[in-house]
Amino acid sequence: MYSFIFKYKSIMPEATGYNLKNLIKLKGYNVKDIQNILNLSCPQPIYRWFNGITMPSLNHLYVLSGFLHVHMDQMIVGGYADRYDVDDYEFSNIVFRLVNFLRVSTVLSRL
Repeated sequence: MYSFIFKYKSIMPEATGYNLKNLIKLKGYNVKDIQNILNLSCPQPIYRWFNGITMPSLNHLYVLSGFLHVHMDQMIVGGYADRYDVDDYEFSNIVFRLVNFLRVSTVLSRL
């Protein structure tokens, strides 16, 4: 197992779920209201969002943003992750792609 340390922007599911839960509560709605608005057959997906297990689909975020009168980016919490673990196979693929990229870059720079 190899670990790379670098920064990349990522959606934080747990913080996003917490944010969604608070926004819905702040606006005076409950899970049943959201279930009805999104035409969901059961409330479990909403609870999974709140717990950071899954994320709402882009369509659900769009509908929620209109319903809650907030921008979609106000519902999503982003942050920076700083570690990426890879196994031997994935590491060799990364190195292979990097070497090929450098070869192509060198050839293109000579044109």
